[in-house]
Amino acid sequence: LWIHVFLCLSLLGGCATVPTRTRGGIEGAEFERSCRPTEQVSGETPVPSLSDLPQLNREEAAQISASTGFSLRAVEAAHALDVLAYLKQLPDAERALGERRDGAKEALLVLRSQMIERILLVSFQNNSLTAEISCEEARAEHLADHLETQNDDRARLFTIAAIVVGGIWGIVGGSLALADQAVGEAIVGIVGGVLTTAFGAAALFQDQGAYLGHPRNLLREIWEGPATPLLFPDVIWRFLNRPLEEDPSITHRTLIISRWRQDGRLGTPGSYEEKRRTTLMFGEGGEYTVDDLYARAQMFNLLESQIGVTSEFMERLLKELIARPVK
Repeated sequence: LWIHVFLCLSLLGGCATVPTRTRGGIEGAEFERSCRPTEQVSGETPVPSLSDLPQLNREEAAQISASTGFSLRAVEAAHALDVLAYLKQLPDAERALGERRDGAKEALLVLRSQMIERILLVSFQNNSLTAEISCEEARAEHLADHLETQNDDRARLFTIAAIVVGGIWGIVGGSLALADQAVGEAIVGIVGGVLTTAFGAAALFQDQGAYLGHPRNLLREIWEGPATPLLFPDVIWRFLNRPLEEDPSITHRTLIISRWRQDGRLGTPGSYEEKRRTTLMFGEGGEYTVDDLYARAQMFNLLESQIGVTSEFMERLLKELIARPVK
């Protein structure tokens, strides 16, 4: 009787020490907090949507590059920023300034300032988007770290329980053997073995989950590829849908999805795991395991690296513009 009482108290005490998953309080608010950027400011410089801007083919870009003196990358950046019309006017404005025409300098400065303002706006949009992605990545990693700690604590608890139960039932079995109680010894041995195995198995298989909500899901827009994005700035979306130079049939967006699949972030193609993770990752939230959370964080990490490419294009355009000083 005392052995049973001690065992029950040990198990109940251990269960009381296991952290419970909650969606309320400070801890729940931390995991549920949104990484939503600041609200849009009314009256900001408008940027045309993706559907309103005609595509720029390589031949046309090469012609503009030759006539203006800007590189292909700078021309493509100007097209995405919707300042290509200003870029085309620069040679004439610079020529007019060289001929000292009236108002030529002011006209050239206006063209340059309009281009620089658009570059600055998109640069800040890029920084805001990158900050949101970094926030979502850290959010997933934070919750994964919390779950790992929780799982380790539970595994340690069950391991101790398995040792204690094995020791106690070993003592009881030995006592029965000394008392020449063969049947009782056999029963104790069976029950003790079952309990020890159960606790040992429980210690090995710790994969608790936690809820993570993400109604504002940047990954979903990358996955679905809408013509007009709701969450991505239009200029950055145009860069993400820009064909690769080495393979025009592939865009940066489709390359991201291909890498997600290749790296196993969504599971084995065609498997139940892929279907489950696809629904989970690109939905509005759900129950995540530690592996799910780390996969989501790595998906954001790859997206962030691809968005960083847009800064290279804008930097190239700005450098080439600055290299043409107003004389």
